[in-house]
Amino acid sequence: MAGQPFYTVKQASEIVELPEVQVEGYIQQKSLAATFNHNIMSYVITHDDLIAFMKDRKLWKQLQKVMSSRVLLCDRDQKLVFILKNELERGGKVMVKIATSSKDAELVMSQWLPDVLVMHMAALQRQSDSLISVLRQARESRPVKLILYHNQPDAVIQQNEDTQKMLEYLNVDATVSIAAGTRGLLTHMMEMLGLRTTMRIIRPLGSSTPPAQPRQEPPTGPGNPMG
Repeated sequence: MAGQPFYTVKQASEIVELPEVQVEGYIQQKSLAATFNHNIMSYVITHDDLIAFMKDRKLWKQLQKVMSSRVLLCDRDQKLVFILKNELERGGKVMVKIATSSKDAELVMSQWLPDVLVMHMAALQRQSDSLISVLRQARESRPVKLILYHNQPDAVIQQNEDTQKMLEYLNVDATVSIAAGTRGLLTHMMEMLGLRTTMRIIRPLGSSTPPAQPRQEPPTGPGNPMG
């Protein structure tokens, strides 16, 4: 596939933790797909072919070195999605793309289907910019986890019959309120991706109040007039 990374035999041997001669042996046996590159006079292996080889050989520990999860964030609020994107990509295990409309989302998913799709619930309630059909098509293509978030208290969403019908219709995996900040949303995403959930606490958007600092008592002693 165009645009995906390539690995030399040496790089592949380091990833799969096998000697270079053994990797070349697998290539010659057609167990590992590769292309001979005349510029370097050696084989190169695509990212997808190396992953397929490791899955076939059940090299699960080594597979984690090159595997990354895909997340698509759908929201018009650029400040919010960039906060989420930066947090998710910090560990190098997640690739994130952003869509600001149903057309953007449809285009991205036609070329780059995500593992987890995350969007603001309001995007599904705008009839002029509905993502429902796009979501259904994406989830018919492969198992895609769907997380919807909103700015309301959870009780408000739970008591809205129309919203509950929509959530049931889409078979939503999680519905998260971000009224108190994005930590809960990030935790849900990390758990669905099978990643550790240690992260910074992020204040709600628009909050300018810094976290409370512990009070420091002045030192006592001859040099302190309060001592």
